[in-house]
Amino acid sequence: MNVYQNENDNALFRQSLLTSPGERQDVEYKASISFAANSEFDLKLVKHILGMANIGGGWIVIGHEDGTLQPDPNHSDDVTDTYDTTLLSAAVNKVIEHGQTVRLVVHKELNPRTRLTYPVIRVQGFERTPFICRSTKPDNKKPVLQEGKVYIRRPGAETTEIQTSEDWDELLKRCVSQRRGEFLSEFADMARRMIAGDATPTPDAKAALENWMDRRKAASSMLQSLPDGNGYIEFAQMLVRPDGVEWRLVDLRRAAESARLPYVGWRDGLVVTQEGIEFNGELPAWVPGSYLPKHWHIGKDGKFYASMLFSEDGSSNPTRVLYVDEAINRITGMVRKGTALYEALQIRPTDPYLLCVRHSGLADRSSSNLSDLYLHESHVARVEFHNLDQEVTLDSVKGGEIELISKIANSLFELFGFLNFSDNLIDRTVQQTKQRMGSFD
Repeated sequence: MNVYQNENDNALFRQSLLTSPGERQDVEYKASISFAANSEFDLKLVKHILGMANIGGGWIVIGHEDGTLQPDPNHSDDVTDTYDTTLLSAAVNKVIEHGQTVRLVVHKELNPRTRLTYPVIRVQGFERTPFICRSTKPDNKKPVLQEGKVYIRRPGAETTEIQTSEDWDELLKRCVSQRRGEFLSEFADMARRMIAGDATPTPDAKAALENWMDRRKAASSMLQSLPDGNGYIEFAQMLVRPDGVEWRLVDLRRAAESARLPYVGWRDGLVVTQEGIEFNGELPAWVPGSYLPKHWHIGKDGKFYASMLFSEDGSSNPTRVLYVDEAINRITGMVRKGTALYEALQIRPTDPYLLCVRHSGLADRSSSNLSDLYLHESHVARVEFHNLDQEVTLDSVKGGEIELISKIANSLFELFGFLNFSDNLIDRTVQQTKQRMGSFD
């Protein structure tokens, strides 16, 4: 479940956490102590967050006395100001496996009785696999966090490592429940293959796609030659059940032309490889390059990969900034090119395929805007990468393009501390992108 769903109900619930405090398995109260990302208190807070995430999510309220759960008399708005979604996420994600992300949001709620604001941390449960601690901290005395431990919350409002077979049984049940849809899909696929005489199980689609993206990235001279810190977006999609279909190179070329991928006719850019066709050159100056991939590859099996640099890094006076509307422009361009390509390859409208969007070079960038997209304030990202996978069909993308682009954009800008942008705002920016792409769409 998305952490932002039922936001009105969540707002009422957050208020009840302040006015009617009570600890339980998914609710924890902590004293009023500033967050500094390296104190013993901070490490214990990280431990509680991991425990919450491993039992399906929960809430942590800062600014209440242990035992009585009454508002801490030492609490102040200055303490609340030290709690930030991006900083707290970075502290948590440092101690888990690279590539995993604990989803959390820091809300700042006003208690009408004390007239002070309190940090209320919403922790979302894991999506696929539990979070395992990968770091021992501190390492110079009795550790609060230990490498290799899996932390959970118990019904008595206690956070502890898994200790018993019953603990493991509960965690495994949660894993199966979280991936029920995926297991059913894989089972159906296996049954279909057995009927067809092929009992080979399908590999994990997400891992397969991301591994292929890594290979394409390594083959891109543009990405490999970038200075450290430069930003770029990668986009890829592949059929979940390709049935061994291979397209001829001439068909790939025609599909690329039909999808108006840049720049099929450019004499120095288009290359035929053993796996398919690709463009790995510079676009002509008159092509509006902010919205079109600078590098793309189409495989004979229908895999599609594209990448482009952040236009923000290409100015004569580059700054560490990510423009919100430019980011939405890039996402829109990638999604629309991927859809047009699969239509040209005559993929059936209901055939499932997996798409992945990755952003790199985010750390220490501030958020800003170019047009009339109004931001209340600029936030800074503390993480380097963004990654989102989504299984879709042509029907679902064409019927819900704004929703898909909103999901990708909002997951990106959560890393900058924004809650979410409305579909109306995304829709307005997407329409502007379409107009600016003009005949290249």
